Amino acid sequence: DHGLRGGESSREAQAAAEICRSWGIPFILGRWEREKEGERSAMVSEAAARKARLRFLEETQKSLGAAVIATGHHREDQAETVLIRLINGTGLTGLAGIRPVRRPYIRPLLKTGRQEILDYCREWELTPQWDSSNDRDDYLRNRLRHQVMPLLLQENPRFSEGISRMTDLLRQEEEFLDRLARQALAELEAGGPGLSL
Repeated sequence: DHGLRGGESSREAQAAAEICRSWGIPFILGRWEREKEGERSAMVSEAAARKARLRFLEETQKSLGAAVIATGHHREDQAETVLIRLINGTGLTGLAGIRPVRRPYIRPLLKTGRQEILDYCREWELTPQWDSSNDRDDYLRNRLRHQVMPLLLQENPRFSEGISRMTDLLRQEEEFLDRLARQALAELEAGGPGLSL
């Protein structure tokens, strides 16, 4: 619980605890004390909250002896991330987007659309929690979600699926090029011909 949204985030934490209790799943709550870290502006708080969240997840993973940490990133998160990286300028690695596996993290829903997740929740009578900060255009990701993505979806209703395919292809190409570079380096270290340009 980052504590950035007051009672709203506390209610979400309580809802998560209740679901875990009803399903017999252990629940561990972490609270971030941003005042102790001297965070003031919303943008700085968001970045600091993310660091604190990752630190908490990794410490909890180690304390439990868990193999991985699964996150809920979905296909639209991937598309938004790629757009953010395009705006900021990026190379092949950035265009490859969020990695499905980057130890200790796994993202099993990365190819699943937001609407599919909501439909699943409706079918199984699950109540998704909604972060009200997603409704405001204070952050670039939200502005892209509210203003740019609708335009792109008008041009191609399967835009996020196209981005997902692109990121898969770029990761494969990156892995192939990385493998070639490692082979050439190994050849050079062994006194072989290495790379010829």
